[in-house]
Amino acid sequence: MPLINVGARRVHYRDIGTGEPVLLVHASSSSGGQWRSLQTDLAPRFRTLAVDLLGYGGTSPWDPACELTSEDELQLLEAVAASAGEPVHLVGHSYGGLNALKLALSGRVRLRSLTLIEPIAFWLLRLADEGALYGEIRGVADGFVAAYRRGDIEGAVAPYIDYWNGPGAWATMPEAVRDTVRATAGKTSREWAPAFETDIPLDGLGALAVPTLVIHGSRTNPTTRRICALIAQAVPGARSTEIAGGAHMCPLTHAPAVNRAIAAHLAGASGSLRALAA
Repeated sequence: MPLINVGARRVHYRDIGTGEPVLLVHASSSSGGQWRSLQTDLAPRFRTLAVDLLGYGGTSPWDPACELTSEDELQLLEAVAASAGEPVHLVGHSYGGLNALKLALSGRVRLRSLTLIEPIAFWLLRLADEGALYGEIRGVADGFVAAYRRGDIEGAVAPYIDYWNGPGAWATMPEAVRDTVRATAGKTSREWAPAFETDIPLDGLGALAVPTLVIHGSRTNPTTRRICALIAQAVPGARSTEIAGGAHMCPLTHAPAVNRAIAAHLAGASGSLRALAA
C-alpha cells in the first residue's frame, strides 16, 4: 500500500480503483480500513484513497509529549490529496468528518464534492447556544481525558464507546477491537480539543461552494444530530440524508445504506469542480 512522507512523518493510505479520486478520512479509534466495503463498491468508477490519520494503521505514531492541532492532520490530508494529482471528492466520518470540514473550509485542496458523516464539530453547538448539548459532550470529553491522564484506560474508553454505540457496547465488543481502542486511547485523548477549540462561525460555512452531503443515523445522539442539522442549514445547497436504524458508527453498522448514499452523491457531483476560495 502507498506510503508518502510529510516532513518527518510517514503516511499510509489504501489506494484502490480508477477514476476521479475520493479521499476517505476515518473516525477516532479506527483506521482507513473502516472504508474497505466502500472502496470495493466505488472501485469500478472512482479511485479511493483511504488514509490512516496520525497514530493509526501504518501512519507514524503521535508524539504523546506534543499537543495535537487540526493543522497536524490537515497537512497529512493535503499531501495525500496532492498525490492524487487532481481535485478530489472528500468524505469524512466523526473525527475524520471534523478534519474534512476544516480542510474544506481552509481552501487548500480543490474539491469536487464533500460528504460529512456525523462530524464532531462540537464548537458549532457552543456558537448556536446549544448549552445543554454542548455540556453533554463536553462532559464525555472531559471524562475521557481525565481517566486517561490518571492511567485508567478502561475508565476512559468504556464510557466513550457506550456513548457512541449505546449502553453495554464496550462489554460486547470483540476483544481484538477493544485492544485497538485501548492501544490508540492516547491519541484519541488528544483529538477532543480540536473539536471544541475552533471559532469558525456558522455563517462561515456559507463559503463551502461545493456539492455537500451530510449523513446522520436515525438513532444517533442529539449532539451530532444537531451538528449535522446546523451544517446542512448553513452550507448552500447541502443535502441531508438519514440512515434508518443507524447511529454514530453507521458507516460500519449500516455500511450498505451509507455506501449507497455516498455513491449517489459522488455520481451526482462527478465531473464538477468548484475551487474553494484561496
